[in-house]
Order: sequence, then structure tokens, then C-alpha cells
Amino acid sequence: MSLLDNIRRGTDSILVRIFFGIIVVVFIFFGVDSQSNTGDGGFAAKVNGDYVSLTALRFDLRRAERLQNADLSEDDRKKLQQDVLDQLIEKTVMLQEAERIGVTVSDEEVLWLIAQDDSFHNKEGKFDAKIFEKLVKNAGFGTTTNYQEWIRDQLILNKMLEVARASTLVTDAQVKELFTSMRSSMTVRWVRIPDDNLLAGVPVDDAAVDAWIAANAAAIKADYDADPLGRYHRPRKAGLSVIALRTDMAAGAVDAAELERRMAAILAEAKAGADFSTLARTWSEDLTAANGGLMGLMTELQLEPAVATAVFAATPGSVTEVVKTALGYEIYKVSEIIPAEVVPLETAQREIAREQIARGNVATFAKELGEKVLARWGAEGKPPEDLLSPYAVSVETSTPFAPSRPALIGVESAPLKEALGKREAAGLLEEVFVVEGGRVIAEVLTYEAADLAQFEVEKDRLRAQVTYFSAEAFVQRWKKDLVDRSTVERLVTL
Repeated sequence: MSLLDNIRRGTDSILVRIFFGIIVVVFIFFGVDSQSNTGDGGFAAKVNGDYVSLTALRFDLRRAERLQNADLSEDDRKKLQQDVLDQLIEKTVMLQEAERIGVTVSDEEVLWLIAQDDSFHNKEGKFDAKIFEKLVKNAGFGTTTNYQEWIRDQLILNKMLEVARASTLVTDAQVKELFTSMRSSMTVRWVRIPDDNLLAGVPVDDAAVDAWIAANAAAIKADYDADPLGRYHRPRKAGLSVIALRTDMAAGAVDAAELERRMAAILAEAKAGADFSTLARTWSEDLTAANGGLMGLMTELQLEPAVATAVFAATPGSVTEVVKTALGYEIYKVSEIIPAEVVPLETAQREIAREQIARGNVATFAKELGEKVLARWGAEGKPPEDLLSPYAVSVETSTPFAPSRPALIGVESAPLKEALGKREAAGLLEEVFVVEGGRVIAEVLTYEAADLAQFEVEKDRLRAQVTYFSAEAFVQRWKKDLVDRSTVERLVTL
């Protein structure tokens, strides 16, 4: 049977009938996207010489907005308009391709489908021309002829999609590969080497730093001012211990006024010379109570504003007044205060310059280190700790997982996932995988093969799944290729 025969048989499919029954229902309630409705609104796009009307765009956009069932922001509406126009362009090129290869729909097919639509039937269940004409007019087609042409386009589009899906072939090997990757089990030992951890190891000489400072003053100043790690603008710190009475521990059961009175009594004892750590162990409801309330050194930025104000107004060795916070009532003993410190740009610039140079060269350094680690790992049968430990890189071991669904926390890599999916034995993967912000080296520690006897039981179901997803992926690639090979001019500003 020829390709064209296969196309023409598409309309007899039960799925086609259901599909177009849904289309008609949606159309009746939400309107038409027929390109024949150009009205007087001009054109939205030109596709290989054919025009997409603004009327079609507006109709489809209104329908899409109703289906969203939510108020859209201006940005969301622009995005939706772009998507709708893209769909209309895609529809146009598909109809053009159908005409090129000779895909047609007869008048009998169109009339048969319309006659089957319950929307156009009277109470006796028979097709009623008056009902048909009224609904078509209310939907915005203007005439029944326009509606018939819209139905013809939908049937042609569906035939094109069915043929594209039917062209997808799934081999036994593909089905077996899916079963194996899903039903096998492995554990993996791996290391992730972040680029940031390697910066100190990237070789940079003093002459390069001097030249960089001379040529990149603005970039150095920008990094100095940003200072995300607080290395050059160090906030003041205080050594603290705390006693807290919580108001958030039992909603509705805590008398805030009573807690405030209790905290005032504890504060009086502390100011009278009672040991603060003993008071904390006795009364505090903070997690630090077991350690005598000790918090250690805290920067100003780590403290609530009200707490910071009270702490830095105190003198070392003293106890603050009661501070009301979101969690309750608190008092603090201040053991020391370290003033804020600013490292001058002139002092910091060499470190910043060196880091900027290192960032530019870290990819090369990381590649070389990764290759060394991989070679040693393969030769010695274990990760080389002496190469990894200087960069604070630790070795991780996974729990068992299916090769098709790697469970390596914090690692996203399509090539690594593909390599694990194809792996059918324990052993080191002979590749350094580049991931976001670093590199990964992995070894399959254990591998348990799938039960091939079970494959015989499940292969038909799996074949259906593989065929479906492969067909849908092929259809998306095919439609994209049609658009990419077309001459498209968008005539509206989105």
C-alpha cells in the first residue's frame, strides 16, 4: 500500500473521530482559528508566500486565554501570543506540505464528519441543517462553507500527523535496551570536582598579576565592592551567649506577659552576678541551653536588627536588656566585640587579580586534573585521595538505582546519564564528565542485570510505550524542520 493510501485511510480511524469530536466541541465554545477569516484586520505573518490573518491570531489567542482560566500579566499575555502565532505558522507549513505531497480530504469525508457531530443534531438525534447553520454563525465562521473548509484543514492536519507517527520504527533492540536500563540495578562511586575549589591551585605568577592590575582596574574594583564572601569588608562581630524564652512553642498557650516578667527576673539575677551559663541551662528554651547558651562569634549581619542594636550598644562582659524578637524574649551576654574591618583596595587587589586570572584559566587546569584523577583511579582501583584532598573534594557513594534514572545528588549531566544507562557491568567510566560548575568522575561499583525472562512478559507493553514516545518526539522534530525550512515573516510586534 502506498504512502498516499495510508494517509487517506487515516480518516477511518476511531482515534481520528474522537480527536475531531473534541476539536468541534472546543471550537463551538471558544471560536474559530480559520485562516479564511481575514476580516479587515490585516495579517499576522507571511509563510512561504501565504498569509496568516490577524483575525485568526486574535481568535486563537482569545481561546487560549479562556483555557488558561486565569488573569494574565502583560508579559504572560505576550508570551501566550507568541506561542499562538507559532502554532498558526506551524499549522500553515503543515498544510503547505500536505498540498505538496498530495494529501487531500474529499467533500464526502468533511460532510460525514459534520453529520456525526451531536452538536448539530435535533432532539430526535438527526442532523439538523438549521441548528448547524445557527451554531456555525454564532461561532464566528460566517458561513457553513467556511466551517467546512476549517474541518477540511483539521482533517488534513490529522492525516499528516498520523503518517508522521506511523513512520516511527521501534526495533527489538530498542525495547530490550529500555527494559534493561529500567530493571537493572547499580551503585556508583563518584567525585564532583567544583571549579571554584580549584582556583587556589591554578598557577598564576607575579608578573601576570602585575599586568592584570594595570589593565583591569575597573573589573578589580567591581569585585572588591561586591565582595560576596565578606573578605574585604568584614562586619563587626560579637562573642555571645543567649537566654531565650519562646513565644512560638505552643500557639495560644503561652502568656507573653508572664514570659516577659520571668525574663525580667532572670535578667535581674544575671546583672546581680549570677553565672550566665547556669541560668541558661536552667531557664533558656533555645537550642544552645545545653551548652550554657554559648553562640560563639556572630557578625552583625547574622543577628536580627533589634538584637544587633542591643548587642553592639553593650560593653564586653555585660548583659543586654531584654530584647523582643519574632521567637520570644531574649537576653545576651557579650563576651567580646570585634570592630568592623575594611581591607583597603590597594591591599586586596593582588588577591582579586590572581583570582580573576585563575577563573579564566580554571577550565584548562580542571581538565588536566580530571584526567590525572581518572588515570590514577583506573590504575589503582580507587579514587586518588592525595590529588583530591587539597581541593576539599570528597568521594560519594550512591544507593542502588536503575541505570536509566541515576541518583547522583547534585549532578546533572546528559552524557553521564547516557553512559550509565548503557553500562552493563561494574567498572570505571573512562571519561571525565563536564557538569555545571565542575567535572565528575564515576565508577560503577555493583551491577545487577535485569531478569530477561521477565522481559518476554513485558516486551509488548514496553514496545507500545517506546513507540508512543518515539513517535511524539519524531512529530515534534518533523514540525520544527518544516518551519525551519520555510520562509517566515512575522508581521506583528509581540
